[in-house]
Amino acid sequence: MKSDICPHANPPARLDELIQKTKAFVASAKSPTTLKAYRNDWRDFETWCRSHSLPSLPSSPETIALYISDHASTHAVGTITRRLTAITKAHQAAGHKESPASTHHFIVGETFETNSSCTWDQAERKSSAAFG
Repeated sequence: MKSDICPHANPPARLDELIQKTKAFVASAKSPTTLKAYRNDWRDFETWCRSHSLPSLPSSPETIALYISDHASTHAVGTITRRLTAITKAHQAAGHKESPASTHHFIVGETFETNSSCTWDQAERKSSAAFG
């Protein structure tokens, strides 16, 4: 049986055993509660993207920054962190090597950093004062 773990159509019995063991490890890597939260987070992101006519998969760092900004006043830093993780996991599962939700992307990192270093309202006030 060919799998995403092994490129052989009919692997030897020992290799097939290792494939099954690896699949079991992957399946149990996260608790059911965490997986449910990731599914809900991904669903929220997909819905948000559709409502803004933006692609969710693959997404872009710019879209992620807009998503963070839109949720800043209603979601805690921890919630946004988990949502970024869910977006990353969805991209990885779809075979994308680089996540647009990584804070290594300048726009994502800077937008997220604002969230974690001060409250969103403070950031808006600073921006208004600077440009106002």
